[in-house]
Amino acid sequence: MDPEEKELNPYAAPAAIEAPAAEATPDVASQYRLYRDNRTLAAWLVGLLVLGALVNLARGGLHLAYTLTAFAADQKRVKMIEGIMNGLGFVMFACMIVFGIWIVRSAKNAWLFAEVARFRKRVDFQVQQTYLQDTPGWAVGWYFIPIANLWKPFVAMRDIVRASTMREGLPSFLLPTWWTLWILCNLADNSPQILNNPSFEWSATFLAAASAGVPGVQIALHLIAIVLVRAVTALQTDTAAAMAAATPADPLPSRPRRARLPRQE
Repeated sequence: MDPEEKELNPYAAPAAIEAPAAEATPDVASQYRLYRDNRTLAAWLVGLLVLGALVNLARGGLHLAYTLTAFAADQKRVKMIEGIMNGLGFVMFACMIVFGIWIVRSAKNAWLFAEVARFRKRVDFQVQQTYLQDTPGWAVGWYFIPIANLWKPFVAMRDIVRASTMREGLPSFLLPTWWTLWILCNLADNSPQILNNPSFEWSATFLAAASAGVPGVQIALHLIAIVLVRAVTALQTDTAAAMAAATPADPLPSRPRRARLPRQE
């Protein structure tokens, strides 16, 4: 197999690309291959996020009814509904997988935009950021690294947005709101251990508020994530169209090339 055809390691930093002396290439590619249209993938992800929001809404209503009413007395009905809700847990897992794939593809597109902007030194194609801190693999990998997952995924997403933005970017509140809700949801994962601790005596009102509040934060995260996914995908679609329409002054090669030797007279 040709070494250039092997699958690239998404966690490896891209190699430097040498520009050719005077030969233009019709197809522009980067270390992470050609541009990928993510609109279909984003549509699937939005559908999963909507379904996830509905699941959290049902769970919140179930816990609220369980806390405030005599609904808890009907144990058979409670176990049946909880079994159904637990069976829908695969929706959340599928959402995480598709969201990770979407981040990787969006990061690869952002790397391409940044490389094109560096090599095409023209005013008709200039993105806001031409160097990214994290590879596409690490844009997802940071979510699983303790401590670093408190800010590094946000930095990776911010760089993706900036490298995909030519003129107007996302609303200023969108990324901070999305990340704040993400942190709150991670903190809320530990709330059942505190609420069910027999050492604390909670009032029924407080338990009801907590039962509705935790799913409420998760629903808000799903909704803001829908806005983010749609906005970033639309941003990259517009930037890719501008990249295709621009005439390169300093073309970006599809792969490194050796310098040509002068002809012998």
